[in-house]
Amino acid sequence: MSDFTPFHAVHAAALAAVASLTALAVRTGRARAARASGRARETVFALLTIAVWLVHAAGRALARPFDAGSAFPLALCEITALILPVAILTRRRALVNIVYFWGLGLCAQGLLTPVLHSGPDTIEFWTFWYAHGAIVGTAIYFVMVDRYRPTWRDWRFAVGAGLTYVAIVFSIDVRWGLDYGFLGDSVPDQHSVLDVLGPWPLRVVMMSVFAISLFAVLMLPWQMRHLARARVTTGAMEVVSSSSDSREG
Repeated sequence: MSDFTPFHAVHAAALAAVASLTALAVRTGRARAARASGRARETVFALLTIAVWLVHAAGRALARPFDAGSAFPLALCEITALILPVAILTRRRALVNIVYFWGLGLCAQGLLTPVLHSGPDTIEFWTFWYAHGAIVGTAIYFVMVDRYRPTWRDWRFAVGAGLTYVAIVFSIDVRWGLDYGFLGDSVPDQHSVLDVLGPWPLRVVMMSVFAISLFAVLMLPWQMRHLARARVTTGAMEVVSSSSDSREG
């Protein structure tokens, strides 16, 4: 069985594949002539994502020897991957918020610094890259094709949902000595952003602050867009007012 090594050729190839497939999906979604055919493709993708999630979850749960630290789908990206197909099928705003903020803010870290040991000759390798790529790619799809535009209310929802996740999973990790969501008293043996967030349990606080900050960064393009539109509107109103004053004079 081969091993996966971050920041090497296989990692680069996986990132290139995710980027290419995301670009293809966005181009197809934006150019589709009929909404019905587009929805059919989205439905197939959602069902495939559910199937991949089940394969991954079953593989972890049925692995022998049994490992309580990985047998349950409590990792944040696993939860996001389960929410993803429901968000695609229903377009519920709350679920789309989770895919956007958790996906681009947190699950994208799995693409950049993957905590993965299994190579391309294992199912785990393919389910890992499919899930993380699908989450990040769909978040981009929602923005580029569905014209999803987050608000600060959406940001607050994502932050609240994230803190709820931390509270629940941190309690589970502490109670049973586990490390779901990287919230336990251990760090991955592969390099990640956790390496610079300090010792446990303060690291959990720093992780939360880091995540909230990333969510805020994801709001910046839309805040800047809003301010730009406000300036244009103000400028137009001033021109109209000036024109009106000139006519009156």
